[in-house]
Amino acid sequence: KNQKSGQARELLKSDIVKIVDSIPDDKNDLRNIRDKALVLVGFYSFCRRSELLGMHYEHLSFVEDGIQILIPFSKTDQTGEGRVIFLPKTNDNYCPNDALNEWLEQAMINSGPLFYKINKSNTVEKYTLNHKNKKVSLTDTHFVLILKKRSIDAGLDNTQKISGHSLRIGAITQARMNGVPIHEIMAQSGHKNTQMIDRYTKL
Repeated sequence: KNQKSGQARELLKSDIVKIVDSIPDDKNDLRNIRDKALVLVGFYSFCRRSELLGMHYEHLSFVEDGIQILIPFSKTDQTGEGRVIFLPKTNDNYCPNDALNEWLEQAMINSGPLFYKINKSNTVEKYTLNHKNKKVSLTDTHFVLILKKRSIDAGLDNTQKISGHSLRIGAITQARMNGVPIHEIMAQSGHKNTQMIDRYTKL
């Protein structure tokens, strides 16, 4: 498993800019709005894909300078203590706050999972429902397919090595390149030691 994570292609800020710029500005297709929010929140949150896809509206706290998100449970948090991460306002076209708020508004989300499967048919109910009439969250496979498709559309190279880990690895690597202290990176990413941080940034 660790070997596989070491082979993933990291997506740096320059890649994120290209991906976002290549997403059509078509408000009639909710997938464009969802995917922009998914990529930007995934990058700026430093989250594992399971944490990203497990985000619910109830986990969000809207504050003046950004959005706080409760991650109630993760791989390295077996006791379920949870941690709170922060999505900053970047005041540009690549702001995770703006992208998430637009997705919440356009998709009229006020409960349940943030990132879910959208019906192909342009019906009133945009989302796919399970047998209990609940919104179906994106799976790991769907997430990777979306990331790869958007990366190919953006003209990125080496897209065959993009995985569900690419946003997290890229964000941590970019933070190290930008001189962010390791303890701040670990607070956001949920790592308990510096070993994996060092491993990511030596790719």
